[in-house]
Amino acid sequence: MTTILIAGGYGAVGHKIAQQLASRKDIAVIIAGRSLDKARAAATAIGAEARMIDLRQSESWAPALKDVDLV
Repeated sequence: MTTILIAGGYGAVGHKIAQQLASRKDIAVIIAGRSLDKARAAATAIGAEARMIDLRQSESWAPALKDVDLV
């Protein structure tokens, strides 16, 4: 299984992409963004995982990218 993290996956475009990917059985989707609450809400709606990542804060990258195959 391939794990894909979508940064900004709770926005209009990112969420559409996340929905399409989450419908595949061979892909695990992680929705990530600065707001963990928004990421959780979007992830729950499509059966995905949520994580916090702020691309401007490098210390948030390693925890968010753990076990991720593609961003």
